Amino acid sequence: MTSPAHPKLRDVDEECDKLSGVKRDGFHSIVAKLLWIMKRARPDLETAIDFICNRVDKSDEDDWKKLRRVITYVKTHNRRL
Repeated sequence: MTSPAHPKLRDVDEECDKLSGVKRDGFHSIVAKLLWIMKRARPDLETAIDFICNRVDKSDEDDWKKLRRVITYVKTHNRRL
């Protein structure tokens, strides 16, 4: 994986199931934490996090998959400062 952004990052499936309850809250929390990390130390995450931030209010299962890709990227590309 060479990029945190999903190949179809900007594609939005309007018919995809929306996140609800705990999963939606978790999505919002993780995105907020990644936004903080991106602003302070990981500018390589900017493209993916920018799009995902815009989807927080209307997040769906596809957005969850895109978020999981970013998390996987961060775990596998751990940069030492």
